[in-house]
Amino acid sequence: MLKNCKNIYKKIIKSNNGLAALLVVLIIGASSLLMARGAMFLSIGEADMGETVSKSGGAYYSAESCLEEALLRIKRDNNFSVDNLELTVNGNLCVIDVSGTDTDKDILIYGTSGVYQKRLRASLSINAGEITIKTFESF
Repeated sequence: MLKNCKNIYKKIIKSNNGLAALLVVLIIGASSLLMARGAMFLSIGEADMGETVSKSGGAYYSAESCLEEALLRIKRDNNFSVDNLELTVNGNLCVIDVSGTDTDKDILIYGTSGVYQKRLRASLSINAGEITIKTFESF
C-alpha cells in the first residue's frame, strides 16, 4: 500500500511540472502588475503636483508683473493711487491697490491663476524721484 501511494505521488509530481511553472509565472505576473499599478499612481501624483506648482507659479508671476506695473506708474506720477485696478497678464488676473502719500506708498497686489492666489505687499519711500522698497512680502 505504501509503495502504491509513492507511485501515485510520483505520477502526480511528474504530471504537475507544467502546473508549477504556470503557478510561478502567475505569481510573477501578479507582482509585476501590482508594481506597475503603484508606479502609475505615483506618476499621476507627480503630474498633479507639477500642475499645482505651475499654476501657483503663474499666480505669483502675474502678481509680480502687476507690482512692476504699479512701480512704473508711481515712478511716472508720485501721486498715483488706485483701488482695485484689474489687469490681465498672460491670461491671469491681478488686482492692484496703491495708497499713501507722494513720499510713502503701500502697494497690495492679488494675483490669480485658476483657483490659485498669491498676494504681494510692498512699502515704498520716494525721495527726489528715486523709489526705495522698504519692505516686501509674499503671502
